[in-house]
Amino acid sequence: NGLKMNWGWVSANSSDGNAVFSSAFATTCYSVTATSNTAVDTYQAGVIAMNLGNTIIRTANAASTNVFYMAIGK
Repeated sequence: NGLKMNWGWVSANSSDGNAVFSSAFATTCYSVTATSNTAVDTYQAGVIAMNLGNTIIRTANAASTNVFYMAIGK
C-alpha cells in the first residue's frame, strides 16, 4: 500500500532536536512518535512539527537527552 517508516534518534533539548529522515516521504508524513531515554519529567519528548524530510522534537529541559523517534508516511 506504499506505507513507509523512518526511525532513529536525535539529541534534543528545549531549543534543539531536528531529525532528518534517512529517506524522505514522497507524499505525506502521517505520524511521528518520540520517546526520551530518561524518566525525568522535563526530558519527556514532544514532536513540534513534521514534514516529508524531517521532524522537530523538543523537551522542556535545557540539557540534552537522546530521543528515539518513529515516523510513518507515504
